[in-house]
Amino acid sequence: RAGVVLQGGVDVGVSAQVGRQLVPEGMDGDGHENLFGADLQWAWRRLGVRAEWVTGDRPSTLLELEPEFAPAYVPGARSSGGALFSLLRLTDLDQVYGRYDQFNGDPVYGYEVRAFNMGYLRRIGDRARLGVDYQFKNRLTANDDSLNSRFVVGWNVEK
Repeated sequence: RAGVVLQGGVDVGVSAQVGRQLVPEGMDGDGHENLFGADLQWAWRRLGVRAEWVTGDRPSTLLELEPEFAPAYVPGARSSGGALFSLLRLTDLDQVYGRYDQFNGDPVYGYEVRAFNMGYLRRIGDRARLGVDYQFKNRLTANDDSLNSRFVVGWNVEK
């Protein structure tokens, strides 16, 4: 990853990962695992905005301790995605945020998945935070819908 801080509260970065990945037995393909990304952050007073984009070869395996091949993997298939996040600090204790994510070519089903979050965060003392979040997704995904496609109230405590 390489990044640079520009004037006016702007920070930009680029990243690349070039390599190979496992290919299921019986599939022909080169197993490339090349990923490229870029991000841009901007902050001004109480407002912060971050945009991220990534594209590359679709992952062949899922995130597991033991490699499990992703059902939608085909050598040469691509995945890409992006996110736009904005945070507004209302007071020293209160923040509101919104986030839009899109992932094209997910490795499990090959779907295009879009999600939108909005929420509120409140600091409680030096080590705790109360949060309220709602996420809407255009379709179910394989591993996280029981946690994400709903209204969530959370309390985080730091050590």
